[in-house]
Amino acid sequence: MQQPSQDWTASSISRSKHPDSAVIRALTLGERRHLLRRSEVPATSASVHAAEAIARCRAWFENGRGRNNGWDGFLRATDLDEGALIQMANLPDHSLQQRWPSWVKTAYELIGFLQHDGTTINSEQSVEQNLSEAVATYAVSRFRSEVELWFLLSRRAQLCLKLSLVRQLSWPLRNIQESEIRETGEHAAFTINREAFVSEFLEKGAAYECRRMLLTYPVLLRLWSRQIDNWASFFNDFLNAASRFATQKLKLPQTAGLIGEMHPFLSDPHHGGRSVIAVEFGHNNQWHYKPRSGIHEKCWFQLLSWINQRGFCAPFRIPSVISTHQHCWVETMVQKGVSHEHSTRLYYFRSGAVLYLLHVLRGTDFHAGNLIANGDQPILVDCETILHARTRVPAGARIGVADIRRTGMLPMERSSGRPNEPSGLGRTVAGAHSLNKRGRLTFAADYVGSIQQGFASMHRFLTSPAIHRPFEARLARILPNYSRRIYRPTNHYVQLLTLSTKMGTMFHGLYHSLYLHACCRRGATPKRYIPIEVAALEDGDIPIFQGASSSVGSLLSEKSLRRSLNLLETCLAD
Repeated sequence: MQQPSQDWTASSISRSKHPDSAVIRALTLGERRHLLRRSEVPATSASVHAAEAIARCRAWFENGRGRNNGWDGFLRATDLDEGALIQMANLPDHSLQQRWPSWVKTAYELIGFLQHDGTTINSEQSVEQNLSEAVATYAVSRFRSEVELWFLLSRRAQLCLKLSLVRQLSWPLRNIQESEIRETGEHAAFTINREAFVSEFLEKGAAYECRRMLLTYPVLLRLWSRQIDNWASFFNDFLNAASRFATQKLKLPQTAGLIGEMHPFLSDPHHGGRSVIAVEFGHNNQWHYKPRSGIHEKCWFQLLSWINQRGFCAPFRIPSVISTHQHCWVETMVQKGVSHEHSTRLYYFRSGAVLYLLHVLRGTDFHAGNLIANGDQPILVDCETILHARTRVPAGARIGVADIRRTGMLPMERSSGRPNEPSGLGRTVAGAHSLNKRGRLTFAADYVGSIQQGFASMHRFLTSPAIHRPFEARLARILPNYSRRIYRPTNHYVQLLTLSTKMGTMFHGLYHSLYLHACCRRGATPKRYIPIEVAALEDGDIPIFQGASSSVGSLLSEKSLRRSLNLLETCLAD
């Protein structure tokens, strides 16, 4: 889907500096529908401006790319007609003050704060970092005054918390800033002397420039207000969970600075900006906090522990997992190198055995970001996608369910010449997934034989008469009945978020929302989930879905084993 041109977004929209106007223009399609249904204000006749805007929207939908559904299909899916949509576009700004969405209060407070804030400009930082820091200063000051457990954070942890919010707020500004630079013809000055450009761009102050942007681009006002609210809610929940965990499980006193260090946003943001946090309690007591149940990780490590007890030739390391219904704590496994060739081959042997298990458990999406090389132990850190159900995927990405590439551990093609390949064993760029031997990177392509041996050894182990039936019985007892459903790749969502922050779609929440609906209406996601998908993207989140898990796959036949071993060699060939 092409990005909507600016002629139907920016050119015809008034740039009023009044906060009421900015808030009205920031409302999304769903929020306008909600207010319209609850409003007692009678419907007004369509203005010429609104009618023209709707006509441009209709023309965009009917540009030849979506004739099967098109504009009429979109209206049916959203239970609207053009009259109701026009009324939404001209939502009155009176008699509705008690029915605004919750983020509106934050928006007004933020704009008021920026009128008086005197944040110092740092010319060594980018424009977006300076603007985001002004907003983060408001968010942290509000959070600090409202949260009782703030004292648990050391000064270093407080700084990490603020910097993480600055990074989260910065990304929507990049496209806007680049567009404004091009419009003013100052790109050459930006390229030649970055520090001088930052000082000139922010000559009236970061707070002043930030307020101007928020009132000029109402979608940014809504997005930041939502992110601030979600950020505060998430970290309030985190501090409460950390307090209970430290005192009840770790037996530590609830003292000031208990959380010595923390690194937030270590995963994609879901459900209101919630993501994984690395936490250090006191000194060298390191855990990872995950804002979801850890039942899948718990089941995975219970299975590995059972395999260890039954005598597998290369036992696995079992991290501690403490799971609740809403969150979990996982013992931190850091990247470690090895010193000997034997340890290197043992790491890749275990990787092959893990690959076999993931294939039997119908795992998917086990890319490099979900793997840590902890000495001679490959540790999986995110197991939500085991027992992944069959889903409809784009034709270009389809793989048979019997193909071991479905796990994400192997490249889709030969790994040679593709350093940024994302798979767990195929990626050659250094990271936590990389195994270092005496300080030098090792590559799976050099240890294909060890991976094949581990794969075949796990097959022989599980198909042996003494293990086969107990293994199936164990799986039936411990595996969860639900798993994560992946309908679109994460990088697809990232591209949508990037395109949706182009300057032309940031002037009006209705048009921004329509753009996301149009982009999501075609693809693998079931139609009933598209409003949920769009709502997540409107908040800057990566959508996430869950559903009933699939059944466990059958152990490979001898023919399938040979085919898989050949495919493994083909995928990892240098």
